Amino acid sequence: MTADSDADALLIERIKLGDMRAFEMLVVKYQRRIERLIGRMVRDSDLVQDIAQETFIRAYRAIPQFRGESAFLAVLTAIRYSQV
Repeated sequence: MTADSDADALLIERIKLGDMRAFEMLVVKYQRRIERLIGRMVRDSDLVQDIAQETFIRAYRAIPQFRGESAFLAVLTAIRYSQV
């Protein structure tokens, strides 16, 4: 695991314990990257933001099942591709 993955894993464990601030930290960390990826396929900026928000909502709901076998960014990317 990389230091980045280790940091994400620690945040995810905090989220599982109910720490919403930890989830906010993950959103801040990955929001721009996810929006750029979505923007490559969707030109409507409002739609990009909506899809990004839905991506993070789905990720939050999936946190209890997250086992750390993949990087959190990979999970976000997979969710994003399932929406566009």
